[in-house]
Amino acid sequence: MKHHTLVSVAGAVAALSFAAPAVADPIIHLTPNGSGGNSASNSVGTIQIGGGNSTSDSGVTVQVSGVDVNVPLTAGPAAAQTSASVPAAPTGNTADDSVGTAQVGGDNTAQRSIGTVQTGPPRAHVAAVVATHVAGAAVSVPVAIGNGGGNTADHSVGTVQIGGGNTAQRSIGTVQSGAIRALPAAVVWAGPLALVFGLPVQIGGLGTNTVEDSIGTVQIAGGNTATQSIGTVQSGGITTPVTDIGGSGGNTTTGSIGTVQIGGGNTATGSVGTVQVGNGPQSSTTGPGGGGTPTPTGGTAGTPSGTPSSTGSSTGGTSPSAVSTATSGTAPHAATSTSGTAAAKHSVTSRATHATGGVLGALPKTLPFTGLALLGFLLVGAAMVLLGGGALVRARS
Repeated sequence: MKHHTLVSVAGAVAALSFAAPAVADPIIHLTPNGSGGNSASNSVGTIQIGGGNSTSDSGVTVQVSGVDVNVPLTAGPAAAQTSASVPAAPTGNTADDSVGTAQVGGDNTAQRSIGTVQTGPPRAHVAAVVATHVAGAAVSVPVAIGNGGGNTADHSVGTVQIGGGNTAQRSIGTVQSGAIRALPAAVVWAGPLALVFGLPVQIGGLGTNTVEDSIGTVQIAGGNTATQSIGTVQSGGITTPVTDIGGSGGNTTTGSIGTVQIGGGNTATGSVGTVQVGNGPQSSTTGPGGGGTPTPTGGTAGTPSGTPSSTGSSTGGTSPSAVSTATSGTAPHAATSTSGTAAAKHSVTSRATHATGGVLGALPKTLPFTGLALLGFLLVGAAMVLLGGGALVRARS
């Protein structure tokens, strides 16, 4: 790092040493940031905050168009703050014919579903600073998930969608998340000298996650597709300054059981027990949602306003220069890899069954009239029969 950058960082953070509040002052600031009106029709147990929310023919619904949370804390020469936000989207949240729905951030839709949690792209920032007249240290960890877009759950049970751009249809037990970006950074100074450390991390890139007619699916970082599958884990590439696993592009599994795919560019069809760690396409976009090789920088992680104040003020707008300086442009670029080698590509595939229609091809996929996945309800029904039989035996005894 250039000498003048270190000097500017040291000068900025040294100013914190002149304020040392004597008492702790924790205050939680919770502010909805949506707008417009809310609408509830033929529904039971509805909570709507921030405007732009709509629910009809539903039960137990919580909708928040957007929210900002700030928790500052100062004590002696130390200051810390945790802040988080889910920005409001241009359109609100919609729940229709659903039960047990929680939606935050707008652009979320739940239709004919049970147990749905949906959020827009959340941002979080944890920061702390300890300063004296001669030395000090500051730590900042901003984290961002997803790039916006809407989440959709349709005819599904037990769905969690974070960050936008996720779709679940006729599925049970689905967890979907957009790309995860973090920029942990720290600065330590003594007198006019300072050292700055940073470790940008990114999981996945652009793209959307889609799951259809599946049970037990986890998708992280976009560009993943699971169809008629059971027990699927899919993740985009993982990029840090010291390692690079996988690349861009998406993962796809169809008619398979027990599939783990990391890094993009992986495909499993009609398979059982598959683990794939790929390099992914390195040039043009390939597969659903391929957006090129992700390159996290200091700006992509997003640094929310309202970092900790060492002056004892409880307002979220004040921030120490140390933290803001440490989180903007001081960390090394994520595209630089100390190993200097390409990401490893490894595929271990154990196929017990391989048929043209997949291992689930011979089974009916949905219940009549409802369109809900048949296999999931067979499993749930079997569990209910076992539990009910046990209760009956205990009652007779």
